[in-house]
Amino acid sequence: GNASGRLQPPDEPLSTNGKRQARRLGEALKAAEARGDFRVATILVSDLARTKETAAGLLQALGIEGRDVAQEPLLQERNFGDLRGQLYLDVRQRYGDFFAEGFAPPNGETWPDFRIRVKLAWSKVLAAAKGLDKQRQPGKAEPALVVVTHGLVLRAMVD
Repeated sequence: GNASGRLQPPDEPLSTNGKRQARRLGEALKAAEARGDFRVATILVSDLARTKETAAGLLQALGIEGRDVAQEPLLQERNFGDLRGQLYLDVRQRYGDFFAEGFAPPNGETWPDFRIRVKLAWSKVLAAAKGLDKQRQPGKAEPALVVVTHGLVLRAMVD
């Protein structure tokens, strides 16, 4: 869920807290780089507003020089169609468990369609990770991939 308790539309910006969290994560990544743990070489990011703002917060701390940043639409959150922007409580009262396996949101993605898309997104993540091999240099910090996506995408990736 999210702090607003609603199905967020694609253009929903990060909250003040979300922006602070992105900056803090960027600072933590920068500190790990300074210790030589790794070097963030590539950032793969969903093209929705919240994730682009998250990536911007990371890059504010890390700096962009020497980093590949790519937007990947396949990493978008599940499309809840006509329900986007509505409160969870209202949607639940009208439709029941809108996260249930069999629920098909009006003009949105079913779970099976969403999982197919996430599987394609995962193949993009793997390809980006394999691309780091070309950036490895003896005596240098290991190149790392950061993926900025959404909660249901992560849930589908680990299921």
